[in-house]
Amino acid sequence: MKLTAYQEALIDSSFQLVNVDSSNIPDSGLGSGCLFEHHGRKILLTVAHIKKKNRTLIAQIRFEPSNGTLVIPLNNPIPGGLIHASKRLRKEAKDFCYLEVPPTLEPYNQIIRDYDSAILKEMPVTIFELSEIQPPDKNVSYGFCGRVDPNLAYHFGTPYFETTRTPYQGLTYIGEDDGLFVFQLPMQHPGHEAFKGCSGTPIIGEDSSVVALVQGGDENSDLIYGIPLIKYKSKLQIEFG
Repeated sequence: MKLTAYQEALIDSSFQLVNVDSSNIPDSGLGSGCLFEHHGRKILLTVAHIKKKNRTLIAQIRFEPSNGTLVIPLNNPIPGGLIHASKRLRKEAKDFCYLEVPPTLEPYNQIIRDYDSAILKEMPVTIFELSEIQPPDKNVSYGFCGRVDPNLAYHFGTPYFETTRTPYQGLTYIGEDDGLFVFQLPMQHPGHEAFKGCSGTPIIGEDSSVVALVQGGDENSDLIYGIPLIKYKSKLQIEFG
């Protein structure tokens, strides 16, 4: 089935972040990050809870034929503060975090053929502008796409996570709860395992506005919770202005 332009935009909105052990082997901890640019400086936004204790958080940038998967380690992201997660979601009081990355950092989303590691398709990950951060609108439909269903694989001896990219759309903004934006899913919540890897991916409107980062959800109420980016917009504009 051919994807719509909006679905393609959701898929290209983030890239994969993975925890690796001391042998650089990925473990079960993974999430997503997204990139913003402001005055020539590039900023990675994500959520703090994807970083696991005694693990190194890396970004999978792209697969390069004959070289394997290019990854970069991330230094400790800066806690953003201000946002207090609901106790029913996470124990951390601060979950938003950000990190300045080199201006040359250019992650790609790729489709790689299993048997010969040929790159069938690749697209650069979208780099947003801070001006695209807007408050949510109850009359706008929203969506997100993370990397889920991780499977450990090797390309030329380099371990990496193969994942599935499934865009979810049709979310409705219904309000705010304990400092988090709340979105109603258009279907029954499929369970947290189905969304494992989506934490940190941006929630984007059909009007192209970027409103939040996926932080968690509620299976019983079919909800998705997002960290409100509008609360950090001015802070980031000042710091990176």
